[in-house]
Amino acid sequence: MFTQPDTIREIHLRYFAAGADIGETNTFSGTTIAQADYAMEHVVYDLNKIGSELAVDAAKEQTAKEPHRPRLVAGTIGPTNRTLSISPSVEDPGARNCTWDEVVKTYKEQVPPARASSSPQQRCSLWRCSSPRCPLAVRSLSARPIRWRASSTAACTS
Repeated sequence: MFTQPDTIREIHLRYFAAGADIGETNTFSGTTIAQADYAMEHVVYDLNKIGSELAVDAAKEQTAKEPHRPRLVAGTIGPTNRTLSISPSVEDPGARNCTWDEVVKTYKEQVPPARASSSPQQRCSLWRCSSPRCPLAVRSLSARPIRWRASSTAACTS
């Protein structure tokens, strides 16, 4: 997104041109927890904001070509590269490498950048997480109604 924004935007455009009605921001692991592995926590806001802007711009462009068929963007939230449900250490089954509060905080950090570039094209967030506790995390972050998709690891809040 930072080094090849035109390429990322073009990928979104190709999906919309091929018939997709909803695109994603594709900001997977755009969390401070995940980026900490690379000492890149400071880029999380911009990563999510730019990812949203590129997807929304592509949606607007395709919608302008086909106004009878508006294109939408789902902001991608999560996942992290850590889990709350399984210990990272075989020797210590109770050990965790992050806390519930840290996960909630990092998910919350992904939302404002996406909302900053929000438009009628971006009306929902797609939550991605691998924890069986994901529904609880999503509900604790969202003041909006939640519609769960067939997979228990993805929800759309609108």
